[in-house]
Amino acid sequence: MKRDKIVYGALLCGVVLLCNSCMLGRRQIKSPELELPATVVADATDSLTMADMAWWNVYSDSTLTALIERTLERNKDMLAASARVRRMRALGRVARADQLPSVSGQLAADTEHNDYEGEPASDDPEFDAKVSLAWELDLWGNLRWANRKAVAEYLATVDAQRALQMTLVAEVATAYYELVALDQELSIVRRTLQTRKEGVRQARLRFEGGLTSETALQQAKVELASTATLIPGLESRIALKEHQIALLAGAYPTLRIDRQTMEMHARLPERLKVGLPSELLKRRPDLRQSEQTLRAAEAAMGMASADRFPRITFSLTGGWENDDLKGLFSSPFSYVN
Repeated sequence: MKRDKIVYGALLCGVVLLCNSCMLGRRQIKSPELELPATVVADATDSLTMADMAWWNVYSDSTLTALIERTLERNKDMLAASARVRRMRALGRVARADQLPSVSGQLAADTEHNDYEGEPASDDPEFDAKVSLAWELDLWGNLRWANRKAVAEYLATVDAQRALQMTLVAEVATAYYELVALDQELSIVRRTLQTRKEGVRQARLRFEGGLTSETALQQAKVELASTATLIPGLESRIALKEHQIALLAGAYPTLRIDRQTMEMHARLPERLKVGLPSELLKRRPDLRQSEQTLRAAEAAMGMASADRFPRITFSLTGGWENDDLKGLFSSPFSYVN
């Protein structure tokens, strides 16, 4: 009989493990077969594209790279995205832990005051120490679907953070170069203004000497006034651009934006390698985020399918319980649910 009990117990464990390996619902999301071409241009391949380069290697301006680093560290949206990644990572750990047995303990002491009709009032003290072990059999795959959902949501937040990082790097670099260009334009306008002032001075001398008419002098003054009106607009645009960069960097508008001067004689490459656009498309973080969101929705459907069936949970509780603290450890108990 002892051997039969062992066999029956082994069979029961096998049935439980077999049922625990079942999952309701099917994985229906598959990566599409895009049938991408091997090359974009015949007899021309590009194995090193701009997408393979880190952003700090793309920009040679050390002032710009320092500004981008500050932005990625202090931008409010970036900090929120990082917090969402940490949150989803923690929730993923919780989902994985739900598949394991849980252990809990309790220490309690209470007094129950009884005053029944026809009986004298009495106090009923109770002291107990309990330890519980609970484990849910994942017969229909509910917990495993929940784990997959948590993983997909975590990966979606990671890709969202990467997409935001790419956007911030591009926005800061664009605003920085626009600011440098505005500085250069303002410098040119101010030099032009000095030239116009000199032109007015010479036109006045020629007019007073009788060499030209008053029309030439008035025309020089108009050109001077037209040039002078450009400076306030450029200064306002420069201030707005500085405020935009400060906002991206997570700072107040009072932040001083350091920048270098524009290199007017820089030589640019005649040709740029473009890589394989279809391959770059598959690596876009926003598309990868959408794919993970879709996988999380599929896992949620699996959880909903598994919730139609009953759940089985084993619970084992043991400890000590007594009306007197002195005899607590002499009164053990245990029960199984």
